[in-house]
Amino acid sequence: MLVGNYNTLWRWLLPTWAGERNPGARDIAMAANGFGASYTLVTGITSTDSWIENTLASAQTALLSEKFPRQEGVFSGAGDTLSAALAALLASGCELEAGF
Repeated sequence: MLVGNYNTLWRWLLPTWAGERNPGARDIAMAANGFGASYTLVTGITSTDSWIENTLASAQTALLSEKFPRQEGVFSGAGDTLSAALAALLASGCELEAGF
């Protein structure tokens, strides 16, 4: 599983993206799959309606998407905490699709 911010993953995995639209979470997951990640949790996808979206995707489909209201302020380390929580769930035997 790969966890990362939308803009960072786009920059790293799809640096030559030339589509007419911005890549979606599934596009990013397909690129990550080429590096061995079966699942990708794309965080911080900006909506036009003041919401932030996180999407869990595989190369085949977007499995789950949740929107959250945008919070004012600067955040640091939230991705680290999320990654650690996911690692703990998976290590304890939680099925990925069941955990969400």
